[in-house]
Amino acid sequence: MDKVVTPTQMISLSTVARRRMRTSKEEMAVLDEYYRKNPNPNQEEKKEIANLLKMGTKNVHFWFQNRRAKENKKKKVFQQQLKQKKSQQTSIPSSSKQKQHYLRSTTNTNTSSKQQQEDSDTQPLQLPPISDIM
Repeated sequence: MDKVVTPTQMISLSTVARRRMRTSKEEMAVLDEYYRKNPNPNQEEKKEIANLLKMGTKNVHFWFQNRRAKENKKKKVFQQQLKQKKSQQTSIPSSSKQKQHYLRSTTNTNTSSKQQQEDSDTQPLQLPPISDIM
């Protein structure tokens, strides 16, 4: 009693890929306007926007999701840049004695070693007091 299985229909496993639809400038302007009003619209508002723009609700949902991610990324980069600027400003000496020492040490970098040795013999190295540094 061997059963022979014969396929009655051939099922195709291949699917047709849908092309990505880009948002037009007009759609982008409307979406931007709604985003400025409310970056987190509820489901009803998303349906309303989708009907207005003749887009799918999923497309509207993902557009808002991507836009929020883009904003968060911009904020993060901006905060990192601010942090770097603040750290650069604090690393530069603030008191006048420190500035003089800082300027003197940076301007003497181009002189020859023999000249530096002569300068160091004639002039003792003056460091600012520790209390000014800390």
